[in-house]
Amino acid sequence: MNETKLLQQLQLPNGSTLDDIENRYSFIVAEDFFRNYPENFMESNEIKQLKEVYMNLKMIYSQKYGFPLQPATKTMALPLTMEEIFCGATKIVTIYRKVGQKNEQKRIKITIPSRCYFSSFIKVKHCGDMFNSTSIAGDVDFVFIKVLQDNLKPTSIDQYDNPLDYDPYDLIHTASINYRQLLDSNFQLIVPTIDGVPIMIQLNESILVKPEIIIPERGVPYTSNFDSKRGKLIVKLIIQYDFVVSVPLETIYCGENVGVEFHWQELPTVRRISKIPIYIKPGTPFGFKYTFWIECNTKGSKREFNFFIIEKSHPFFNRHPNNYDLYCILTHMPPNLADNYELISLSGKHIIIDFDNDYFMYRETTLTIIGEGLPKFDAPNTFGDLHIQVLRPDLETLANNSVDAQENCEIIEQNNNRAK
Repeated sequence: MNETKLLQQLQLPNGSTLDDIENRYSFIVAEDFFRNYPENFMESNEIKQLKEVYMNLKMIYSQKYGFPLQPATKTMALPLTMEEIFCGATKIVTIYRKVGQKNEQKRIKITIPSRCYFSSFIKVKHCGDMFNSTSIAGDVDFVFIKVLQDNLKPTSIDQYDNPLDYDPYDLIHTASINYRQLLDSNFQLIVPTIDGVPIMIQLNESILVKPEIIIPERGVPYTSNFDSKRGKLIVKLIIQYDFVVSVPLETIYCGENVGVEFHWQELPTVRRISKIPIYIKPGTPFGFKYTFWIECNTKGSKREFNFFIIEKSHPFFNRHPNNYDLYCILTHMPPNLADNYELISLSGKHIIIDFDNDYFMYRETTLTIIGEGLPKFDAPNTFGDLHIQVLRPDLETLANNSVDAQENCEIIEQNNNRAK
């Protein structure tokens, strides 16, 4: 007998509480008792059946999950940014729940009202755990917690020139801009806010004096009433300067400490000269960026300097644009003029190429010397290859450089006649 049939036999409406059932049951039992008392009191079959169902139902009602059988309400954290708290948002959340003995993923769409507050929650019914695939799922309370945004963060007391100005309701936004952008009269910096509406700020070279902008009433509200007083939005600017450092292939191969002297604009009317050492590691790829920071006179203000490694032209070797290989081009001479050619690689190895054979005389080819290229930046103690392209000279070059120039001139004339 289920709950519905029990309520029908007790003549109670659906949705009756346990107290209603107990009172009605006690009345029926008492009425039956007094009807048969005292001669031969015995419970009727109907009362026995009601008692059995009642005890089972009471056991179900008394457990912590209630009745009908439903898992307890779960509490889960829902990370929200300040902007989502201010403006509201629609979040698609993936939760993990138990269905019987199995784990299951479920995606839930939650609408966050605007101007709510942290530690409040939204209850989503029947999306939690289930005792089995046919039972009713439990509820989930999603509690709002604050997460830090990459572009808007709370301030700390050491970020203020005067510690008395510290306000925990202030927000700070850090932006990096290139010095060349400040020279552009049309440059505008876009600053995000927790109101969801970005602010555009016109910048020029005068910001070098104090690279900081304070926007009042754009921080965190002091109370849960969003129309109350708010903190400040502090925009910290990091001025970047880009330079290039030209280094030869030998430096890339062996590594070297390079002293770099550079000029940079600290203030609109102050230009500084600085010198720093840069250690070029063996195998550093061209285009690699070294970054240094220099503190300025203004507290909390620092400048970022980026040095990009570029290649200084080598008189003989060329670097392959896509890997760590080197290549060079040789034009060989007749065998009686140059029987061999000695080539010194970046590592100092002597490479001898023997031209005294017909193979080089009549065809062009490429020799590959394994492991004589540049060291690989991402694989220590491994090197690229050296490719030597050997070209066969034209007949005019042979005629000009041969001992027997007359013989070579005849060869040229014969070839010209054949062409006619």
